[in-house]
Amino acid sequence: MDYLSKRGTFRIGSKGEGDIDLNHLSANKIEYEVGQSKQCLLDHGINTTVFAVPKNVASNNQTVINTIAKYYDFAINGHSNLMYLNANRYSIGELSMHHVRNNGNSYDNSQMFSQFVAALNSQNKFNKDGMINAIPVIGYHDIIAAYPDVSYTNQSSDTTLNLFEAEMKYLHDNGFRVITFADLGYDKNNNSLYVQI
Repeated sequence: MDYLSKRGTFRIGSKGEGDIDLNHLSANKIEYEVGQSKQCLLDHGINTTVFAVPKNVASNNQTVINTIAKYYDFAINGHSNLMYLNANRYSIGELSMHHVRNNGNSYDNSQMFSQFVAALNSQNKFNKDGMINAIPVIGYHDIIAAYPDVSYTNQSSDTTLNLFEAEMKYLHDNGFRVITFADLGYDKNNNSLYVQI
């Protein structure tokens, strides 16, 4: 982990244990999950400023948000194709690349790639005249090289290596700039995020 954090192109974030739903924990247990996640990384020389809420399901839970705010500058805490910069910095929405959805739909590589491109390009209508108001925050969970298409698995968070490569090539070929959370700032006066580069 230390090697990645020193490279500068990576940001190591903290996350609660496993798939614990913070909404169903007592205030003391939330404090433990959030605070000890930070302490574990500090014990290894990494002072992270970002927390990812397990399952991204506590964006409306003020106890969770207030606890996160004691330890971190930002939190990924919800799902959204785009993250609007005027959003709560402790409820940043993540575009999770899940090919099996809660609505029962399942997608193959081609369909996932089309959804990826559509989500990325949906920001264009919000970002004009040099003003950035919305960006995608893309979350990958499991990149697998063992099979050629995501339709081969029922693990919703799996992404095939060739799909991941195609998506990264799209970003490169179309002039997208990849940033980390270190490139985000927070304007306390306007209660909004901004891109620092």
